[in-house]
Amino acid sequence: MTPSPTVTELIDQRPLSTLQWWVLGLCTLVVLLDGFDVQAAAFTGPAIAAAWQLERSAMGPVYAAGLAGMAVGALLLGPLGDRCGRRPALLLSVLAFGSFTLLTAWAQNFEQLLALRLLTGMGLGGALPNTTALMSEYAPQRRRNLCIAITFLGIPLGGIIGGLLASWLLPRYDWTSVYIVGGVAPLALLPLLWRMLPESIAFLASRGAQAQATVILRRIDPTAAALAQPATAPVRASAPRYACCSRPVTPGTRSSCGRRFSPT
Repeated sequence: MTPSPTVTELIDQRPLSTLQWWVLGLCTLVVLLDGFDVQAAAFTGPAIAAAWQLERSAMGPVYAAGLAGMAVGALLLGPLGDRCGRRPALLLSVLAFGSFTLLTAWAQNFEQLLALRLLTGMGLGGALPNTTALMSEYAPQRRRNLCIAITFLGIPLGGIIGGLLASWLLPRYDWTSVYIVGGVAPLALLPLLWRMLPESIAFLASRGAQAQATVILRRIDPTAAALAQPATAPVRASAPRYACCSRPVTPGTRSSCGRRFSPT
């Protein structure tokens, strides 16, 4: 009997479906907004220094705080995707970096700015590993490198778009406008992510949610068979015990209290 193909094999055998194009587009859009918000401090640093009468060199810790937050976020929110799912970890990351970027527009002093950039960086750092994992699990092997490369194009594209937008916003408004745009955009994307972004099929199957995984898999391959439930290990009968013994006793051996056990 031929074994049923695995989820990975089914995805590898099919061309990219509409669902997979949605995953690619949404992950790329998240990374693009990530790239915009990563560079926001660099776009606005000189304007903030001028508004708060700071030396430009004083903005160095602000840039460093964002990068430090990204490292912490990658270490905390990246593994969260392995435990709770790629989708919730990614949604939480987008909510975090969108909210804290928006709040940065209302920072009143250097200390608040530093703290908010650190928190923003944590959300930014959590988004990248989860978009990569989700995209790699939905892309067929022959297109996987290309799909991940397209996703990561969002980082420079976000920086390019952010630079052009900042050059238009800063002469007309103040530095807060960049953070308002950078915060509102990912928050506005959240409802679409909630509605259209699926959970990883491989993750669902590994957690025993075969029915839910099958529903999503059939959006890629309508002819796919239902995923089988994982086999459970047989329950072994425990060896008999004497009330006076703390360990199992097998036939032909003596218990800890000296009694010899023989089957009846």
